[in-house]
Parts: sequence; structure tokens; C-alpha cells
Amino acid sequence: MERLKSRKLWMTVITAAIIAFGEEFGVDLDMEELIALGGIVLAYLGVQGTADVKEAAKPAPPAALTILSAAKAEYAELNAATSVH
Repeated sequence: MERLKSRKLWMTVITAAIIAFGEEFGVDLDMEELIALGGIVLAYLGVQGTADVKEAAKPAPPAALTILSAAKAEYAELNAATSVH
């Protein structure tokens, strides 16, 4: 179900629909415009795909650091709550 939220998927589906059924829906594009539209979409897909790969390649923070930062935050909250002003 998560894949149906993909902007890359919907961009591809809409572009394919415009190319395949454009004339039937009143979108009259000549060959140069269709090629330009395809080039724009391919460029978008390439850039977004590259960004997705870079995001997936980022290492997750070690669990120990996550636990440590959560413990620090909890300690700070407790210290603030118990301190007398």
C-alpha cells in the first residue's frame, strides 16, 4: 500500500496516460512536446531516484546512542521538574 503513495509512480502513470490518451481528453501535443514531456519526467525520476538511494544509504544511528540521548532527555526533564526555583 505504501508504494501507491510514490510520487515517482504517479508521475509515470499520469505521463503515460497523457501520452497514450491525450488526444481523447483534448490534450493535443505534437511529437516535440511529447518528447520534451518524456524528458522532463525521466529527469525527475532520475533525480528523485538518486535522492532515494542516497537517503537509503545513510546509516542508522547506533541503538546505544539513541538510548543514551533518550536517557539524557529524561534526566533533564526530571531534573527540571524537581529543581526548586
